[in-house]
Amino acid sequence: MGAAMIRRGPQSIKAMVFMAPTTIIVLMLLVMVVSYQALHQQQRAFLDVVNGPLAYATSTSTRLLIGTSEVQAEVLRYVQLSQRLDPDDEVQRDLRASILLRLDQIEVVFGALRADLERSAEADVVRNIDDFLSIYSAVASRLIAAPEVDSIAVSTVMAHYQQLQSYITELAERSLASAQRSAAATEAQVAQSVYWLVLGSLAIIGAAVLVTLSVGRAITRPITRMIGILSSIAEGRPVAAVPGRERTDEIGAMARAVAVFDRVTRDLRDREGSLVEARRAAEAANATKSAFLANVSHELRTPLTSILGFTRMIRRRLQRSILPKLARTDLEATALGAEIEDYIGIILSEGDRLTTLINNLLDLEKIEAGAMEWEMADTDPADLLARARDATATLHEAAGLRFEIHVTPDVPRVRADRDRIVQVLINLISNAVKFTPAGEIRCEASCFGDDFVEFAVTDTGTGIAPEEQDRIFDKFRQVGDTLTDKPRGTGLGLAISREIVEQHGGQIHVESTPGVGSRFTFTLPRAVARQGDLTEEDKACLARS
Repeated sequence: MGAAMIRRGPQSIKAMVFMAPTTIIVLMLLVMVVSYQALHQQQRAFLDVVNGPLAYATSTSTRLLIGTSEVQAEVLRYVQLSQRLDPDDEVQRDLRASILLRLDQIEVVFGALRADLERSAEADVVRNIDDFLSIYSAVASRLIAAPEVDSIAVSTVMAHYQQLQSYITELAERSLASAQRSAAATEAQVAQSVYWLVLGSLAIIGAAVLVTLSVGRAITRPITRMIGILSSIAEGRPVAAVPGRERTDEIGAMARAVAVFDRVTRDLRDREGSLVEARRAAEAANATKSAFLANVSHELRTPLTSILGFTRMIRRRLQRSILPKLARTDLEATALGAEIEDYIGIILSEGDRLTTLINNLLDLEKIEAGAMEWEMADTDPADLLARARDATATLHEAAGLRFEIHVTPDVPRVRADRDRIVQVLINLISNAVKFTPAGEIRCEASCFGDDFVEFAVTDTGTGIAPEEQDRIFDKFRQVGDTLTDKPRGTGLGLAISREIVEQHGGQIHVESTPGVGSRFTFTLPRAVARQGDLTEEDKACLARS
């Protein structure tokens, strides 16, 4: 049946998947409605028993028995006390008031009972109780109102009390029997309802199982075949044809998709060999690039060093010998000499820039290739900052910037390559000088958690736009508009700084606000390897952390 339904149209599986749970839900809702009705009916029957005969047999009858017993006890006490107390005594007055109050309460309770049982099977007993209760109340009231106690009245009260108690007991017994009959009828009704509910639930479960098996078989069989075909394709085994492509339902769409997947997989396998060869070629090209950079950089350094050396020598000769002579002979020649000196300065500046670029390229290539040799040692953060300050002194002094160093007294030593960390600080300070037209640069070192020391370089410069802050550590990335502004650097300084810091096990970050300034921070691991190696500064830093 399921396979036939699948072939009817493209919506058959969707209809079956929708109709199966819908049918089950409808059946369950039907059972829930029937169950609710049965339970509601049982609740009504139970309340009828509890609030009807059972209540009369227990609560109301008990209250009547207790009430009459209390009245009788107080009447007898009144009779006993009347032999030695005056009727106007306070105790006697209180007893008379209590007896009258209890008689009124008994009348209220019995009035509610009489209204509920006027048309019940216990109506005759209720009438007898009503008669004897009226007589008992009248005799008891007359007894306590008389100036002297009459023995005949006492006997009459006692007789009516006993008869009243017997009628109340009879009412309780008959009400209890009625309650038991109602409970038995309710129990039979509940048992019958439970029987039909169990049968209905079993029928729904059976229907749900049949519907589930039918739908599951209609869907899983073709899907299982498709899984087998996909497994063959994944293992590289050839697939002659994908069955079911002519169908117009979801299985047909799946079969056509599997056929496309088979074709694409074969194409990908054909290209896999080409990709492997391309990767090998790329690895070879990368090795060639590394060798080329190393060789070319070495070959460039030698003539560049000679060019810069001879250029500096020419400038010294020009400044010491040629320009003084030209100044004494010819003004036009003097101006030409000054112009030549400016050109020589440009040559030296661009040569230094080219040297920095070559060094940066070599450093970056060594770090990425894992060929950089690190000279790790325990180093004082204050010494690192001092070395970076001395190396960049001419830069920030020429720019007229105030330079400050602040090292917290408890900062511990770090485990690092001193020259490489100084290189990182020089890069950060140089960038701060480039982009700070006025203000100050502040270098700091402080504890960072239990295991690291944080270095910070803060400036009051132009700042960095938010969209640039995540990209400034990329290679050859320069801040600003490189089409209109003259590049100020190689774009490798921050990339090398990040590689050096990460190789030390730390991290580097930037926080910047355009027009306010920037703050570059990086962390280095503490030099403490064992608890016994802790210095006083280390202990103070741990306590502060």
